Amino acid sequence: MEQDRDVSVKAGEVRPNAVPAGGVPAPVGGSPGSGGTDPVLEALEGLEETLEASAATERALGEQVRRLRARRERGLSWRDATAGTDGTDGVLAVLGTVLNGLTEAGSVLRRVLAATLVEEGASTAEVAQRFGVSRQRVFRLLRGRDQEVSRGE
Repeated sequence: MEQDRDVSVKAGEVRPNAVPAGGVPAPVGGSPGSGGTDPVLEALEGLEETLEASAATERALGEQVRRLRARRERGLSWRDATAGTDGTDGVLAVLGTVLNGLTEAGSVLRRVLAATLVEEGASTAEVAQRFGVSRQRVFRLLRGRDQEVSRGE
């Protein structure tokens, strides 16, 4: 069964349709030219889509921040400045959405790439070195627990 690993941020919403929580998808086919699906390429595509959507959201967020600063510079209290109907009331919420989307897309890529590298014969020490993390972190990635750890759960 093929999993949809797309993670995107659109219109201020994060829609993770990623690898099931707690699991790493088994690569299917995956070798270049094999005709099978490549989960790392799918994860990269999801990350690319998330980055593109995030860039658009960040541009809109920049405009909201400029309006918020202008309201404050006009002498409004922070309470009044952040309660605007001109989009300045959700700056932190939108920022959180962008960051969550990027975190999720990066998490999917790390899990899938770690599993694929190990499947291709890399040791956990080699994966850890490539990722710049400990071997224990790689074991958590392979067990699909990186999201829990990164969220402090």
